[in-house]
Amino acid sequence: MLTHTPDEMQFHCIDFGGGSLHQFEAAPHVGSVAGRTDTEHIRRTLAEMRALVVDREATFRTMGIASIAEFRARRAAGRLPAGMRRRGRFS
Repeated sequence: MLTHTPDEMQFHCIDFGGGSLHQFEAAPHVGSVAGRTDTEHIRRTLAEMRALVVDREATFRTMGIASIAEFRARRAAGRLPAGMRRRGRFS
């Protein structure tokens, strides 16, 4: 979080320790923090990450993007469709 903006990097955390990740929950880079006993929150977090990967793979395939580095280069150059720069999507 010290070296990247929220547009460049986001975190969804599953804290299997003693709750030490919850201190970061309010940070702009953090989408959510699930504790080890919150199985429903963990399930939702994992489902969201899977959906993100599936969506990203399909989008990259459609747009002919071969890597995350190429995606980031296109994003930096402003060569992506509207809506692909918003936080939480394709970072």
